[in-house]
Amino acid sequence: LTACCQVATNRQALVEAGALPLLLQKAQHAFGANTGPACSSAETMLLIVERLISETTAVQSSKQVAAAGVDAHEQVVTFLERLDELVRGNQRRGAETVARILPFLASSDQRAARALVAHFLPLLRFSSSAPSEPVSVSSSLWQDMLVKVMNSIPPTPSGAALQSVFLEQGAVQAVCDYLANTFSGLEKGSPEFSKAVDLPCVPSAINVLHGMARRHTPAALAVREAGVLPLLHSLEGVSSVVNTGTHAENLLEELIQEGREGDAEGVATEACARLMGGLSKEFAASRCAAPAGGGEGP
Repeated sequence: LTACCQVATNRQALVEAGALPLLLQKAQHAFGANTGPACSSAETMLLIVERLISETTAVQSSKQVAAAGVDAHEQVVTFLERLDELVRGNQRRGAETVARILPFLASSDQRAARALVAHFLPLLRFSSSAPSEPVSVSSSLWQDMLVKVMNSIPPTPSGAALQSVFLEQGAVQAVCDYLANTFSGLEKGSPEFSKAVDLPCVPSAINVLHGMARRHTPAALAVREAGVLPLLHSLEGVSSVVNTGTHAENLLEELIQEGREGDAEGVATEACARLMGGLSKEFAASRCAAPAGGGEGP
């Protein structure tokens, strides 16, 4: 089947035959068997699922799974249990495969979405983040999986609903609080500031905010209102072994873009106006300034 999926026409035929929900169910049962060969087969099935999703829109894929009567909540719980095992065993490749599929499943069902959010909320504290605390392999991998989940949320209304659950449960505020506390009282250019910039959790936190704010005006507005824009601006362009400056710049660009697109589409107009107004004020003197009237920047 893996070899078959190398050909686009075969992938399209599998989608039309309703293979998506079947493969997900088989992968769930294989994970439930909890044996090495079965789990390996399940991870291969999820790779095939990813290929099949790429042949259609995320909306169509979600509808196909929902129409098949798949219990998304039960599947998310099973896959989360498998993700725990993979992270504990430091099996990055398998963990990444499961993490990429989880948002697709969770976005199709409210109970599944809440189960996914509840599982990842504790990670948003970034507890192993102080300079004096070493980051273990498992905690570092968990941070990567958190970022992977956020960046894999489908660009659909159901994906936006999943982002809303994260927002409602305080995810944006928790991450912004971590960033604010990490850099509290630190002067840019000081040795302490440089140490904080290189903390592995800092780019992870910024990337999580990026994933939550992407195509989601309420989350983008929440980032703005959390008061971290001056901090993000100070991090922009900063040299770092973990590319913190680049990640901060990408997040700022996403916030500006989200404000423009949301306003252009007439979505949450008041919120967009507040977002763009705040960004314009914060970055009036920088190259990231949002032009008046919503035009394109330089």
